[in-house]
Amino acid sequence: MEIPVSEAIPIIFEKTSPFKNWLKQLKAQHIHVPLQPDTPTISRGKAKTSKSFETEELCYTVAGQKVFFRATIEVFKNQPRRDLKGLETVCKSASHLIEKGFLSRSRDAKESLPGPSL
Repeated sequence: MEIPVSEAIPIIFEKTSPFKNWLKQLKAQHIHVPLQPDTPTISRGKAKTSKSFETEELCYTVAGQKVFFRATIEVFKNQPRRDLKGLETVCKSASHLIEKGFLSRSRDAKESLPGPSL
């Protein structure tokens, strides 16, 4: 059965590495996130740790999320089979890229080191 993109979007958010890693980070810091519109109260130490997590990976910034999720949705839309199995394959591939550091700032820094001039 084909899955419309509107139904695929929440699945993509929940099944890919950025969301799973963020939940692990919150759990490790014992941060409870209440339902909106309430906001969590976070100590300065926990906020600093969370901020460093965000600055290490582009996928935890607004721009990085736009790139990651837009690309994942576009790949799913262009699949010949837009069923649950195809969606899970796309999510797995997208997660693999994140796990390999595709949107890592430290990777960008290493790759942008100046080389010998010509």
